[in-house]
Amino acid sequence: LAVFLMGSFDSPALAQRNKEKTQNRFSVLEIPLNNGLAFAISEPNQGIVTVGIHATDEGYRSAAFAQINSDNKTVSDYGFLPEPRFVDPESGNDRNGHSSVIDVNNAGILVGSAGTFEDDPDYTGTDINPGRGIVWTYNGSNYEYELLPTLDLADSQANGINNLGVIVGSSDNRAVVWDPLSHDIEDLNTPLTAALGWTLYSANDINDAGFVVGQGDLLGQIRGFRLDLVSGGILAVPLTGPANGNAAYQIDANGRVVGPTWNGGADPYGNPNGLRPDYYRGFSWDGPGSVPTILESVTDNTSSAFGGNDFGVTTGVSIIANNDIFANNWVPTLWEPDDNGNTTALNLREEIGGYSPWLLTNCVNINNAGWITAKGRKRYRGSYVWSALLVIPNQ
Repeated sequence: LAVFLMGSFDSPALAQRNKEKTQNRFSVLEIPLNNGLAFAISEPNQGIVTVGIHATDEGYRSAAFAQINSDNKTVSDYGFLPEPRFVDPESGNDRNGHSSVIDVNNAGILVGSAGTFEDDPDYTGTDINPGRGIVWTYNGSNYEYELLPTLDLADSQANGINNLGVIVGSSDNRAVVWDPLSHDIEDLNTPLTAALGWTLYSANDINDAGFVVGQGDLLGQIRGFRLDLVSGGILAVPLTGPANGNAAYQIDANGRVVGPTWNGGADPYGNPNGLRPDYYRGFSWDGPGSVPTILESVTDNTSSAFGGNDFGVTTGVSIIANNDIFANNWVPTLWEPDDNGNTTALNLREEIGGYSPWLLTNCVNINNAGWITAKGRKRYRGSYVWSALLVIPNQ
């Protein structure tokens, strides 16, 4: 009788759970690295999708990678990325200086930044833990790293890499590009950009056609730019609505640009007093001759766009104005275009359904297969654990 009753009560619940699972658009794949943020993602290459993990709790926040089998959607390999190490002058212990991944190309080459400590012979600043642009290359069995040169022996950071191996980023608060073979560095600030009123601060992404996007100062405003490496021509991302500033974070193969737009402060994350602007929205811009599409929040507050794929889908977050330490104030959001030119905002927490133990707290990038890099938390033995996640379409 007990067995019969258990079956009677469990069967409807189990059937409903299976029904919900088949109806949900996405499933969640955990990458078993503690408290990492899955940040960068490649297209499938010989059955493998490479994911760059922005930082983890290993050491002093170490970058990591994961290789995902694109056929059966399982983790085939993962691990921490090599990084510079030094002897801590206070403890005398050997330790790392931190590292983070920001982008990956389809060959699985990862770029980002790594701390090198102040005894770096190529550094002349005062920061105790200066950052250097770094590139990680897979040699068939593991990753090897190379530190990238800087401008004026200053900090640097690599933000983007295309499938030709061209790397862009920043150094000494200047937008820069690194040669794909020699890794020689070049300042993207030229007499032409200066004559047009630009000081380019950071190059954030580059596509295979050689278009670079980033942000800089244009006649006293923080503005996103799109720069053609071939011709040297530069365009400002148009302002819309009440915005008086914007930034360009990513550009796809078709030239579509995404990022945030805002008003009320020179800093894209707020004004100098630390207050959030009155208006802060993500945008999607198709390029010259078009007006940016403002990406509305699913929370009726603010939003920010971080990434997008070649099919016009954009990833980012809707932001609730509170101080929740568990990141409940960031709602992972997906913006999808339709055939009529409209954009629909979707709450990714709802798209994975209630059967999942994970609460998504962030999402960053999406590839052309629709795989989304994310982070989330779940309850485990009476407390919360965070992990790098992939949100993958069920069909």
